[in-house]
Amino acid sequence: MAVTEFTPSTAGRRPSKALFAAALALPGLAATLVQAQAATAPTQTSLELQYSHYQEFQPRAERMEISAPSLFVIAPVGDQWAANLFLTTDSISGASPLYHDTLSGASGLGIDDFRKAGSINFTRYFERATLRFGGAYSSEDDYIGRSLNVGASLDSEDRNTSYDFAVAVNRDGIDSTNGVAEHETRRGEQLSVGLTRVLSRSSIIAASLGFAHGTGYFNDPYKPLDKRPDGRDETTLLVRYNKYYNSADAALRLSYRYYQDSWALDAHTIEAAWEQNLAHDFILTPSLRYYSQGKADFYVDPPFGEGFYPNRNYSADARLSAFGAWDVGLKLGLPEFAGWRAEVKFEFYRQKNSWALGSGSAELAPFSARTWQLGLRHSF
Repeated sequence: MAVTEFTPSTAGRRPSKALFAAALALPGLAATLVQAQAATAPTQTSLELQYSHYQEFQPRAERMEISAPSLFVIAPVGDQWAANLFLTTDSISGASPLYHDTLSGASGLGIDDFRKAGSINFTRYFERATLRFGGAYSSEDDYIGRSLNVGASLDSEDRNTSYDFAVAVNRDGIDSTNGVAEHETRRGEQLSVGLTRVLSRSSIIAASLGFAHGTGYFNDPYKPLDKRPDGRDETTLLVRYNKYYNSADAALRLSYRYYQDSWALDAHTIEAAWEQNLAHDFILTPSLRYYSQGKADFYVDPPFGEGFYPNRNYSADARLSAFGAWDVGLKLGLPEFAGWRAEVKFEFYRQKNSWALGSGSAELAPFSARTWQLGLRHSF
């Protein structure tokens, strides 16, 4: 949903672009519920083109590499409807991370895959509410994902508080290229509730609570001995706070995310970003994120194979281990040219077991990744 103007009832004027950007920075469900204009249909078509390049590294080795062009379009459909379209492709190559000294890559041969994905959503606008529905589809060599979603939002009478509710279902198919998983399926249901509150003419807070229930095939067919539960329940709490500072013409964005699931894995994410307006319409945004997770109850530390018993859950996947990570980013927004706005972003990610809040998993090799992004936006 496009937000055309940030106008809480306490404001006597339209704020500068930094406050507007602070409002738009709210994620997911909450992003569409910001203020008085949240129930106003867009009057222009917005188009965004993005290209991302992701590269993983470990000691003395380059790992996975992903290139992903994307297209995102928001278009009005009549006076009271809007359509959101998202299309992307991922070109994936290289070896998956070095999980243990004796287990490297998905099968020792590396990965070469191409994913196509897209989603379309429609939103109906009312005076103080919206109703939206849509679906998504993703296809790659060994996996097909399908999902449907429906949601609704309601603004309070003073237009300073918004409430949101959404449900989604997914039905996925797995056919691994090594023949280990053939015609396997996975299904899931998700529920999310959210609240967004304008605190003042310069600050806003949003919170959302999500629940997910999944059943089916969760094993990694490319990892030896990998056996996981056939169900997974997940709970996520996300809180975001954005504030605009008039004296600096800048916006501060803070967020905290807590995650836990029925596999005994829990995680904390803390993120901060400072969006600074500069001369000649440049915008500079440094960001910093910290992440920490505990291990799943069936994850086993090196050496690989230790602790394995037939018919018991077991995994040597480092993504289920205990570790901590830091992510540093820098984004530069460029002035408008011929109706287009561009931005360039760089992120560097570093992961170590010793950075976990509790005890990290032993003997895992450090892991790093870098991401470049180029984005172009245009409204007409």
